[in-house]
Amino acid sequence: MSGVYPCRKTPSVRHGFTLVELLVVIAIIGVLIALLLPAVQQAREAARRMQCANNLKQIGLGLHNFHDTYNHMPPGGSRSAHGGYTWGAFILPFVEQTNVWDAILDEAGNYPPDPTGKSGSIYCGCHEYGVWTTPGPESTVLEMYVCPTDTLAELRDSTDQGFRCGKSNYAGSMGWGHSYGNGFFNRFISSITRFADVTDGLSNTIAIGEVGAGRGGSAPSPENPTYTGWAGSPKGGSGTSLTHWGPLREAWHGTPINLFNGGGPLQDPNAWEKGFGSLHPGGAQFLLADGSVHFLAETISLETYDNLGQRNDGNVVSGF
Repeated sequence: MSGVYPCRKTPSVRHGFTLVELLVVIAIIGVLIALLLPAVQQAREAARRMQCANNLKQIGLGLHNFHDTYNHMPPGGSRSAHGGYTWGAFILPFVEQTNVWDAILDEAGNYPPDPTGKSGSIYCGCHEYGVWTTPGPESTVLEMYVCPTDTLAELRDSTDQGFRCGKSNYAGSMGWGHSYGNGFFNRFISSITRFADVTDGLSNTIAIGEVGAGRGGSAPSPENPTYTGWAGSPKGGSGTSLTHWGPLREAWHGTPINLFNGGGPLQDPNAWEKGFGSLHPGGAQFLLADGSVHFLAETISLETYDNLGQRNDGNVVSGF
């Protein structure tokens, strides 16, 4: 009998993960995600900071074009110390927003805001004596004035104090001290700055900085009187936070950067609503008078910071 043997079936082998192996893979994936997430967040913040810097550069270009036309900067206010339109409205024709400016002029009628600062004007149209009827051009949301890191709504749409204004995260520098006269801007009408007045040098003087902090360290909200708006300050009651600072259009250097986000000590207990700050980690961005943009850390020396905020104190700062 020939040697013929029956075929033997090879037992099938099934490959797969054990429970331990699966847990190890999940743990590795979790570690990778934990390592990747901060990098993604940092990349997003870097993009937001770049957009914010581009906004400030566009504002700087508008200010320089304004100066080329009028031989001075726009006034910090158009109604004495109590509100009115300010630099954010006056540079509109120089930043490709002529249509918004023309709408403001139409709204103002016989009392238009004066870019030369030689005459007064009506109060800013973002507030109509406590009664808001129809949203005006001041409620326009302009991307140039909005930092993408800020969390406030782009439009202050609130019955509180009767404001309805497009947001702005950028305020003019008033300098340092209670006179508010040594900065690049001043809220008073007819207080205008020429480049020749910046004796410390355009590259050593802050013109515009980021704002957005809430009053008294509270979280920013549409109901906050210091909610920032690009058009100017409205007419209000007797409270200074309403007439002078609501919405905030100029800020000063007596308060450290990001005071309520980990910044330095408070120099003036009455200055909590007047300082610069942002939601960028570690500091805020500033436009210098020469058109350059710099990120200043909240740990910057207060002496250096104060000197940068003054245009004619004789203390020239370098390497900041």
